[in-house]
Amino acid sequence: MEESDHTTSMDMVPEAALAVPNEEALAEERQVREDQIRCAEAAVSGIRSILTGAQFYRLRQYCIEGKTESEIAEAEGVTQQVVSKSLVSALKKSREFLKRGPKMVVKKPEKR
Repeated sequence: MEESDHTTSMDMVPEAALAVPNEEALAEERQVREDQIRCAEAAVSGIRSILTGAQFYRLRQYCIEGKTESEIAEAEGVTQQVVSKSLVSALKKSREFLKRGPKMVVKKPEKR
């Protein structure tokens, strides 16, 4: 094989690929990522606060762990329909929370 089979002319490389980001750009990218993480954590925390423990657990299993309703039901010893109804309710509450933001978090009044 000839050497040219494995090399690329620098003329063919886009200028953006050769650019080295400066420290300011890297710091800005880091800040954006940190802000995104904080927003995601706040959203998860808010959603957790409006769901029952079972709803949050099932939503996590379904959306993050990739388990099916049947798998969740079998692990919990309940029917698939119970899990399905729970997920529908959890998703509805979560969507409403995300549309309205943190203002939707309402603490239940203390029992006297």
